[in-house]
Amino acid sequence: MQENLEKAKEANFNIRKQIRQRMGECLNDLGYQEMVHLIENIDAALKLIRERKYKVLGNQIDTSKKKFRNAEEVHRKLVLDFDARQDDPHYGLVENGGGGGGPRMAAVHMRDHRLHCGSGGTSDLTTFALIE
Repeated sequence: MQENLEKAKEANFNIRKQIRQRMGECLNDLGYQEMVHLIENIDAALKLIRERKYKVLGNQIDTSKKKFRNAEEVHRKLVLDFDARQDDPHYGLVENGGGGGGPRMAAVHMRDHRLHCGSGGTSDLTTFALIE
C-alpha cells in the first residue's frame, strides 16, 4: 500500500506540474524539445477548443434561424387572417396603442353587425399580439 501511495503522489505531482506548465508557470525546468512538445500540445488543444466553439455557434445560429422561420410563419398566417377578415363585412378590426401587454389587434366577429357590451352579447372577440 505504501508503494501504491508513493506512485499516486508522484503521478499527482507530475500532473500538477504539467498543469502549471500549460498555465505558463514552471517553464524554467523545461529544455528546448520539451517546450516544443508543450507548444504542440497546447496548439492541438486550442484547435479542439476552436472546433467545439464553432460547432456551438453553428447550433445557435441554426436554432435562431428556426425560431425566425417560425415567427415568419406566424406572421404570414396572421397577415392572411387579417386580409381575410378585412374582406368580411362581419368582422371589425380594432388596433390599440398597447398598454401593459404591448400592442394588440382585436378581430371582432359581429353576428348582427353591432358590438354588444354586457351580458348576453353576441360578438366573438379574438386578440392577436402584434409582432414588432
